Amino acid sequence: MTIIHIIEESFDGLAYPDDWLRCGGGDDDDVKELRNYRDWRAIPNAVIERGFLALPILSAKAFQFVLPAYLRAVLRNFPGDSPVSDTTIYSLNPYKKGKLDEFSLGQYIYLTEPQRNAIVQWLEFLLCEHADEIDDVHARAALKYWKDASCAKTLGSPRTRKNLKKRDARRNR
Repeated sequence: MTIIHIIEESFDGLAYPDDWLRCGGGDDDDVKELRNYRDWRAIPNAVIERGFLALPILSAKAFQFVLPAYLRAVLRNFPGDSPVSDTTIYSLNPYKKGKLDEFSLGQYIYLTEPQRNAIVQWLEFLLCEHADEIDDVHARAALKYWKDASCAKTLGSPRTRKNLKKRDARRNR
């Protein structure tokens, strides 16, 4: 089974998000075009290229919805001169100045275990096959987080997930 197949299978059936921006209000040019696609599989690579800065500003549901399109686009277009690979890696690295960043963690709250496993396999592949072409420092930090047992516990804890979802809902009012 290829990594692309694993990504497609683990992110299958995602609902179109109601809310797209994390902090509510306004609309960012990087997000406008992404909203036109009701299925993440239909998002063309050209739209991802133009919206390479969108991931950090997306709501948790929108992040979950478009992330597989970014993961797949990187695999299909590697190597290349595109910033999409590194910006996607940065969005998966919740460490900021050596500490876990709650803002980043808030984007991960809806990711399921199979989706988290697909992220691990994607990062491992990039580090194994393309380490010299990516920001491997951030990729290794991201991989450490996603492989760490505390990731599954933190994101998997019903109480933690409930509190993060409540906070996400308050921010997007």
